[in-house]
Amino acid sequence: MRILKKKVNKNIHLFLQIFSILGLVSLFLIFEIQEVRAESVNDVILNAPDGTSLADAFNLVPVGSNSHATIAKNKNGNDVCVLTDDNRDQRAALWSATNYQLDLNKDFDTKMKLYLGNKGRYAADGITFTLQNDPRGNNAFSSSTEGGALGVYSSQEARNSTEAAQEALQNSFSIEYDTHQNEGKGNAYDENSHNYKPGPNHIAATMPGNPETYDVYSSWLTQKVKVRHNLLTEPINLPNGSLSNGQWHDFEVHYDHITEQITYVFDGQSRVCNLPRTVFSSDYVYWGFTGTTGDDSNVNAVVFSELPKAVNVETTTDVLKNNTSVINKDVNMGDTLTYSLKATYLGGIQNWTDVVGEEFLNPYVEYVPHTLAVKYPETGTITKEEPQITPENHLIAPELTNDLGDVHENKWTSVEITFDVKVKNIDSNQKIIKAEDFTEFIGDNYTVRPYETSYQILNDEALRPQIKLSDSLANASVSVFPTDQSLTIDGEWKDKDSNAVSLFYKLNGQERVLQDNVSNTAKDSWLPFSQEISLADLNIGDNQVEVYAKDAEGQLSNHESFKIILKQGNVSFKSIDPEIQFNKMVISGTTVYSSPQATVGVVVEDTTGIPKDWQLKVKQTTSFSDGTRDLPAQLTYLNGEEKLSINDSSAVGLPVVQNNAMDYSLQQDANHQFQLAVSPGAYTGEYQSQLEWTIERAP
Repeated sequence: MRILKKKVNKNIHLFLQIFSILGLVSLFLIFEIQEVRAESVNDVILNAPDGTSLADAFNLVPVGSNSHATIAKNKNGNDVCVLTDDNRDQRAALWSATNYQLDLNKDFDTKMKLYLGNKGRYAADGITFTLQNDPRGNNAFSSSTEGGALGVYSSQEARNSTEAAQEALQNSFSIEYDTHQNEGKGNAYDENSHNYKPGPNHIAATMPGNPETYDVYSSWLTQKVKVRHNLLTEPINLPNGSLSNGQWHDFEVHYDHITEQITYVFDGQSRVCNLPRTVFSSDYVYWGFTGTTGDDSNVNAVVFSELPKAVNVETTTDVLKNNTSVINKDVNMGDTLTYSLKATYLGGIQNWTDVVGEEFLNPYVEYVPHTLAVKYPETGTITKEEPQITPENHLIAPELTNDLGDVHENKWTSVEITFDVKVKNIDSNQKIIKAEDFTEFIGDNYTVRPYETSYQILNDEALRPQIKLSDSLANASVSVFPTDQSLTIDGEWKDKDSNAVSLFYKLNGQERVLQDNVSNTAKDSWLPFSQEISLADLNIGDNQVEVYAKDAEGQLSNHESFKIILKQGNVSFKSIDPEIQFNKMVISGTTVYSSPQATVGVVVEDTTGIPKDWQLKVKQTTSFSDGTRDLPAQLTYLNGEEKLSINDSSAVGLPVVQNNAMDYSLQQDANHQFQLAVSPGAYTGEYQSQLEWTIERAP
């Protein structure tokens, strides 16, 4: 009995320990559940990311009296669709308008932000992105009231796969975002089916209206309807609670009508599966989202970042040089090009709103300031405002002042954005450089994806002509006077491949031909040139001259420059003989005469370029003397029959003759010469005197 009593006591003790442990676990679980609290749907809406307008594009379908589905505005006024709030037994769908069905004969792309609550592994049930051609159109919804059906699948009461397909959304394709793993009797959507079980949270592609989607087990004790999650492609399986993590998730869909494949990407993870059109029994399908909650709940919301063809637009980009397109053609360094970005609204369910034109410019050009203009052809309106230029040479035009579409009596249906760029000098060994630009129009409800335009930049310096001026001209300053009629420009040029080259010069910015169409007799060798230019159009002072060549293909050479300085001109002595020596004479009792031993060299230079308005004059400033006594003598100038006495009282004007355009000399011949008359009483000796030569300008 004692032994038995001890044994019983021991067992009781062990039982109490187990009970205590279970009790602690139970308390712990209760504590954890109490930490999961309802989420404010208003906070979710206000802090939702920005997206596009849903106006006229979608039909919101609340299902049942308990639905709280709504389309509301975030803090920036953008549309947010809330399919379910954080309450049980919610059901709703967001379907495209009848005139906004997807055409499966065309590709489509769409991007969204998805919010699946913040309740972690206690969230339920989830949403689907669905394409459907159900007979109920954009009021379609699964007949099942169970949250695990997600608004597209059958109920758990279906007795076989055919009956399950009939209860489900007809002619449909869905991508489900399942935040709750449904397992057990009457709730078996996510149980093992055909040896595959999805993860606790998963994104899977299915066909809800197809019997192959379902694996049904039915007996008098157990009823299970399972969904084959890997029928089309491997699901994206995620840890429990990772979908309902309080974050907005990226989701995008791309459809290729040629391959009939649909690609979907969730937070960077992608899947591809076939989407045969026979699933829908039509080429046109409604599309949108469904969402449900069950015994557990969470907020399910959607923001559309990009809609597929909410508007239909046509866009073009052209690049012009001298009003001629250069797309796929050649341009030169230094060229100025005009970009023309055009967009025309063709139709759609919405106007194209808040449109911004952007150009991803190639790195070989730079924007010319103050050239951007925005033109609205229907009204003739033109606005000018500077664009934003990013460090990556991305030109962002100002947002259009008007939406494009059927607004204001269709007066704002098209726009043209123009601006100029200049092709930079490129340091490269490539002979031809392909310049690629990309245009993008971004609107609030539709974006034109970047498309390419291109042209070629010629960049072989060896193919360009080259020129160099003679050493006396290169970077020199050459002085000339008004009397100068011409100047010779000389130097050398060469060209590698052209048959002929023309030489040009610019005088104060005005282009003139120096030599036209000169034959390239020795290609890639220096050839001399020399050509006189007229100086008739010079300005007083500095005149800039640029000399360059252009080959037969229109390529320009380097520019060589020099300066011509036109001086106003003056009248001055160019040369004067330092002395006049008279022939020796014999003193007698009468007056004797002597003439100079040689012609007197007096030359005046006149560079004024105007008719002569001056006079050469001379006077004797001292008497003839040998240092002791004066010589009684008179100096005269024979001017024909006139004798001009030269003394110290006043200067006497003498005649001159013009030698050339600028030089004048004292007239001297048999009738025009100096003469010295010596009176009686003179003493023998060597006498000298001084003369003063002057040029007197007429007033």
